[in-house]
Amino acid sequence: MTITKEVTECANACSSTAVICKECASACKAKAGMETCATICRDCATVCEQHAKNLLEGNHTKADLCITTCVACAAECVKFPNMAICVRCAESCQSCVTACKLAEKVKA
Repeated sequence: MTITKEVTECANACSSTAVICKECASACKAKAGMETCATICRDCATVCEQHAKNLLEGNHTKADLCITTCVACAAECVKFPNMAICVRCAESCQSCVTACKLAEKVKA
């Protein structure tokens, strides 16, 4: 697969989302009642990191997993609008979904 501008933007979105998801997971882990959010964010970080790596190696086969995981993470994080890191995480996940969908569209 050719590394297009869209693929590069998707990889960058995945990488930055992974960082924010890790921050969110750490913050949520420290708060009572936010264990689910912490777990989903941690899983999302792992998937995003792997997808970014795959993209830069020319493999875009796991886009659906990345998109699905980011959608789930954003849905969980928006439940906590009073936590700035959760708001940032949801926004980053939504941006990642958009970037990955665009890269998928260009690939097709």
